[in-house]
Amino acid sequence: MKDIVLYDQNCRFCKATKRLFEKLDWMHVIEWKPLQESENTRFTQEELMREIHLITPSGDVKKRFFCDS
Repeated sequence: MKDIVLYDQNCRFCKATKRLFEKLDWMHVIEWKPLQESENTRFTQEELMREIHLITPSGDVKKRFFCDS
């Protein structure tokens, strides 16, 4: 199972971050999902719009990359 990253597909910073990490992810261990297409998440829309969320296969959540735009 892969790590899942929820990101804002309308945010330039998020898209640039995704492009960079996709180049570095040569083993394809991360699945990128736009938060706009995500269903049944345990996060509020506000939380999703503020930070990129990484969900590990065990269900742990890592949040960073605070975005104020």
